[in-house]
Amino acid sequence: MTVVFVMAQGQQQRIGHMLGVNGLPAWKQLLKASETETILSRACRLFLEDGVDTVIAVIHWHHELVNACMDKTLPFIVQRDPGPSVLSGIYNMRHLWGSRTIIALGDVVYSRETVRRMVSDRSFKIYERSGRNETTGNPYPERFGISFGREHHAELLSVLERPDFRSHGDSKLIDLKEPLGGHMTVESISDYTDDVDTEEGFREWFPILREAAARDI
Repeated sequence: MTVVFVMAQGQQQRIGHMLGVNGLPAWKQLLKASETETILSRACRLFLEDGVDTVIAVIHWHHELVNACMDKTLPFIVQRDPGPSVLSGIYNMRHLWGSRTIIALGDVVYSRETVRRMVSDRSFKIYERSGRNETTGNPYPERFGISFGREHHAELLSVLERPDFRSHGDSKLIDLKEPLGGHMTVESISDYTDDVDTEEGFREWFPILREAAARDI
């Protein structure tokens, strides 16, 4: 069974001050990726359409996120103690990992091609862009998710079970690369797939990202 966790429980420290005002949602995962879909609901739909067995949104206990999932009949989980980083959230979900597991970040607007690659892979991989996004103009490298099989659970847990490793608020997917370098490989993403992390990104790159997604329904 392939299960996808769309991680939408981040603290959005760099963009949170812009949200919840002027008609915007309180959470960046609920920004409109199109006229009819949010970033979160679009990601869930694309993974489901690519044939995975289950997609679960991992969210905050907040009415906007809960209602968004219920409106789209999306299964969701609220972690009692999500911890300070996405690595803690991944670790908390360990009892639900499947024979294949995909961790997708909930603030990412994914292309169909990137979703296809994440679903079709059978090795332990991290998906990232190492430099500039040639579509949006975002000059910064980004990480978008990981995928792994049951045979990789022990290696991943050996890292995530270190409380000092995952307890830092700035711990990110990239921090898995060094300790798992002998087990996890890098899959380079070079299409329009991107996320919204900063005020600059929201104002300058997100409109371009929406246009790209609209051509890739």
